[in-house]
Amino acid sequence: MKVSYNLDFIHNISFIFPESKEIADSLDKALSFVHFPNLKVIFLGFPRYDLYENINYGGEGHNHSQFSKTVMWLPRWTTNDSVASTTFFKYKDSIIKYFLEHKDLRLICRPHPLMLRNFLSTGEMTQAEVDSFLKVFADEDNFTYDDNPDYMQSLQEADIFISDLTSLMFEEFITGKPTIYLGSLKGLNKEARKISSFFYRAENEKQIFSYLEDLLNGNDSTKQQRQEYIRNEMNVDYKSGERIIEYLKKDFHG
Repeated sequence: MKVSYNLDFIHNISFIFPESKEIADSLDKALSFVHFPNLKVIFLGFPRYDLYENINYGGEGHNHSQFSKTVMWLPRWTTNDSVASTTFFKYKDSIIKYFLEHKDLRLICRPHPLMLRNFLSTGEMTQAEVDSFLKVFADEDNFTYDDNPDYMQSLQEADIFISDLTSLMFEEFITGKPTIYLGSLKGLNKEARKISSFFYRAENEKQIFSYLEDLLNGNDSTKQQRQEYIRNEMNVDYKSGERIIEYLKKDFHG
């Protein structure tokens, strides 16, 4: 909030179209203490989410034909507890083992781009360990290591997410697909805590694979709640960009 909505910056603008109702309410409250008489805060949805119109919202992913389901794994990049620690070291061996034993399932691993480089620099992994980890993804047909700058293809192909805390948390959620969440709730804002309540929170290996088996078998108990929240609370209908344009046109013409 302090970075995105810096007072020195917003002093020079007329409209804010924030990313959520929560941010809109927070801005209204914060701006009530300052005098910006010409500034309007209007929540009309978040245009970033308009890009997801063609992702199979709430349904099946777009799998390669030889795999029954695709799971996308998003481990965090740091072991620093002050910014939410990764569960990579805790679960990587068991996750890899599971997918080696289930060749009908595809695993896409998309870590933060800094993750392996960071673990090398901190000494938490050796180059041999990094090479061994990546070799599995190079050798096994049902393993994909995604380092494509565009992450949307993997989000589209996935049926289920296994995720640490990530900046893609909201974008995982608005696809309508289920998330098995391994991360901490520490430091999450109100809206992030709300969407995390629709996740399947796993705190150990047993819970991860129990939730995964349920979801693979079609048992997704929060699906309807997620879809209703996405539609009604997040205002995701893929037309927010159009609404913002229309608002500005009407304001311009008086």
